[in-house]
Amino acid sequence: MNANKFHSSDYTVWLGNRKGPGRVSSTAQDLLKWDQALYSQKLVKNEMLAEAYLPAKLNDGTRSYYGFGWDVEPKSPFGKMVMHTGDNPGYQTIIVRFIEENKTIIVLNNNYHPNQVKIVEAATLSLRKW
Repeated sequence: MNANKFHSSDYTVWLGNRKGPGRVSSTAQDLLKWDQALYSQKLVKNEMLAEAYLPAKLNDGTRSYYGFGWDVEPKSPFGKMVMHTGDNPGYQTIIVRFIEENKTIIVLNNNYHPNQVKIVEAATLSLRKW
C-alpha cells in the first residue's frame, strides 16, 4: 500500500514547499562541528548568542523560556542549557548544549522514540563522568 494514502505520514504534506528552518539534514558529526564553531565566534558573535539564549518577556509580562530558536533552561546540572528538537514522519532529533561546560548531546533517531527524553537524561548523567 502507498504510504501517501495515509495523510499523517504523507511526506508531500510534511515536506512539500518547506522554506526557512525546515528540511535541514545533517549528521551527528557535522552537528557537533557546528556546535563547536558556535564557541569560536566564527559563525556568530558571543554577544548575539547570549541574546539568543535569553528567556523572552512576552507582551503580557510572562516569561517564555524560548529564546531565538532555543529552549532555554537557566539551571541544569551543568549550568545554562539550551536545546532544540525536530521531527517529521521518519525522524526525531534533539540537540542539548550545556553552554558553560562546552558539552553537547545530539540524538538523531530515524523513527519516533517514546523515550527520547530518557535517552537524553541518561546521556546527561554520563556527562558527569567526563
